[in-house]
Amino acid sequence: MTPTLLVLAGLDPTGGAGLIADAATARALGCYPLTIPTTLTVQNSLRFASAAPVDPSYIAAAIDTLAAEFTFDTAKIGLVPAADGAWLDTVGPVVRQRCRHIVIDPVLKATAAADAVGPNDAFLRFLSGPGTVITPNTRELGLIADALGLAADTPAAMARAVAIATGATVVVTFEAEKALILIAGPDRVTEIPVTLVPLERPVHGTGCRFSTALACGVAAGMPLPDAVKRAADHLTLLLGRLERFHPDGQSYPV
Repeated sequence: MTPTLLVLAGLDPTGGAGLIADAATARALGCYPLTIPTTLTVQNSLRFASAAPVDPSYIAAAIDTLAAEFTFDTAKIGLVPAADGAWLDTVGPVVRQRCRHIVIDPVLKATAAADAVGPNDAFLRFLSGPGTVITPNTRELGLIADALGLAADTPAAMARAVAIATGATVVVTFEAEKALILIAGPDRVTEIPVTLVPLERPVHGTGCRFSTALACGVAAGMPLPDAVKRAADHLTLLLGRLERFHPDGQSYPV
């Protein structure tokens, strides 16, 4: 049977990131996506203008209604209103009630936005707990570690410290900086080698596509290192098929 994946993410009108990109990624990797918007954004790859959170009561009702027909135990969560503690403390338990496995892309700044949002206590709670995998890049990892009051000399040590503090598994991407991905738990850190693709400019939605691809592997029952490697390979494939729609804009996988 085709594995199902519950996807909660922001609605990006460009389709290059967020819910639309997540759904395309899930289908490409053999998962059936069940999609629920968390945030309605006004953006393109040049500018992130605004975002409005979706009412938690809608999200809860949507999950309950989906559960009446579909069987799922894995969720991918993308953009959420990270500064809204009441929203996070409402939606987080609703998802955890239904899903044993949750992959969270801790979006603290959209690529086209000007400033990152520092994690508050509610966001840290949202990221924490057994069965959770978070997929920060190194900048997001640093923001999370700072919010937790953690200091470390290397990304590996920082990721392990975050894993210990949150109870989550931490999968760190270096984007174009290093040809590897780190998987950090409380006891060990594993390096997964990946292929770097030279890029002339930023690509819209790479983080969300990677975390969704990883969640598809988890939903299919793959060991986490295998799911990480397949997600990285999928992203490498996408980066070979890019198009730019504005001379100053980012590239989009097509």
